[in-house]
Order: sequence, then structure tokens, then C-alpha cells
Amino acid sequence: MINKINPIIILLCITALSLTAQSKKELQLHETYFVNLSNPDSSVKAEVYYDHKDFKPNVHYTYYWYYINKILSTKGGFDGRLLHGTYTCYYANSNMRQRGEFKNGLKKGIWYNWSPEGKMTQESTWKNGMKNGISRLYGANGEIKAESKYKNDKLHGYVINYDKDGLITSKVKYKHNHEIHKKERKFISLKNWITKIKLKRKEKREKKKQEAAASGTQEKRKEHKKILGPLFKKKEKSETNTNTPEPKKEGDTNKG
Repeated sequence: MINKINPIIILLCITALSLTAQSKKELQLHETYFVNLSNPDSSVKAEVYYDHKDFKPNVHYTYYWYYINKILSTKGGFDGRLLHGTYTCYYANSNMRQRGEFKNGLKKGIWYNWSPEGKMTQESTWKNGMKNGISRLYGANGEIKAESKYKNDKLHGYVINYDKDGLITSKVKYKHNHEIHKKERKFISLKNWITKIKLKRKEKREKKKQEAAASGTQEKRKEHKKILGPLFKKKEKSETNTNTPEPKKEGDTNKG
């Protein structure tokens, strides 16, 4: 004899399946969640992935990851849940200490630092976990103390220092973390100037080639004119000679 299935059990199974499907959809929509960490002098609120990401890390990049109530950083690898999203660090007095964004465990975009009193002290630009772009240091009154440019975590460009009135006190140029002296700067500027001249000449040559290609028919006409010009002149001369009447001889009279 077949036992009758209780409709309440069927309803419970359907509800459980729908809740499971809903939770999976939520996980797909929200790949990250926030973790809160407390230290004696600071606290951190960071967004991390739900799951461990499986991909080959770049040996040159520094990854930030979460594992057992700690945020760790390793160059060239990771062994936990990568930070992905907003990162905020606070002082013990609840003022913000640092704020920025992570993408797949790497720092990106503009990062800000503040003093315990809430005044901005530093601003830096990041890409792939390395400094790329302008970085600034600020004074107690919010004035810019120093400005530098980075490329792949190395000084690459001018490092400018300012006084309290905003006037430049020093300006030094760097290339791949190497300071360029005046003689080197002169040599580089001369080299750049020569390169620009070469490029301009090359552009002119290319332009002439394009113009020549565009006016190829004109060039052909000129060539034909050079070859056939003398022949046309001879023909014209011969035609003029045949058309001119012969002069009358003396003694010739018309007889009627």
C-alpha cells in the first residue's frame, strides 16, 4: 500500500530549495563582505572576497589578504581572501587614519592619510599595487609641502618642495629612482630636441609621399609632357609651314 505524502513536507522542501537558490543569487550579486578588526591604537574596516580567488599572482605585485582576523601583505603571492573594495583605517579617537580602494588585493586609485586631529597629511595615486602618478605631502595648515611623481613605485619626474607660502624651494628631476643632474638634463633636452627635429623631418617626408601619391597623375602628365613635348612642337612648326602661302614671283600676272 502506497503511503500518502504529507503536503507539509513538500511545502517545507520547496521553501528550503527556494531559500538556497536565493542565497546563491545573493552570493553571486555580492561577492564581498566587510570585516572589522580592532587594535589597541587603531581599527580597520575592509571589504574582502567571500571565496578564495584562484589565479596566478604577479611576482612584482604586493597583495593584501585576510586570514584569521588579520590583514596580511605579501609580494608575489597570497594565501587567504583578497581585499576587494573599500578599506578604511581609524585612530583610537575614531578619526580616519587612511582610506583607499583595493582591486583583487592590489591598491588602486587615490589613497589618503590623515593626522589624529583629522588633517590630511598625504595623498598618493596607485595602480596594480604600485605608486603611479602624483603624490603630495601636506603641512599642518593644509598647504602642499612636497609633490612628486611616480612610475611603477619609482620616482619618475620632478620632486618639488614648497615653503609655507607656496613658493618652490627645490626642484629635482628623477628617472627610474635616479636623480638627473644638470648636465644630464641638458643632454636629455638636447637629445629630445634632436628627436623632435627627426620626427618633424620624417613627418614632412611622409607628407610629401602622400601628396606625391595623391597627385600621381600630375607627375605622369609631366613625364609625358617632357617626352612628347618636343614632338608636339615639331608638329606645330610643320603645320605652320604648310599653311603659309608661297610668295609670288615677279612677272607673274593673272591672265583673264
